[in-house]
Amino acid sequence: MTSRPPSAGGTPAAVNSVAKPDPAAQAKAGAAVAEILRQIVQIRLRAEQKTQVALSAPPQPTASSAP
Repeated sequence: MTSRPPSAGGTPAAVNSVAKPDPAAQAKAGAAVAEILRQIVQIRLRAEQKTQVALSAPPQPTASSAP
């Protein structure tokens, strides 16, 4: 498919520019995704650490087992 300038009856330039990938926008989106993934990893690590601390703590007496 050949692209024609708007003066030749082709698609307006604004429509053509939307269809083309924007390297700067792609880089910005990629950085945002990387930051979100980094945050997810941090949350998972903190949750794992808290789980390990909770599992290694001595059991707490419950109201039903207290004398």
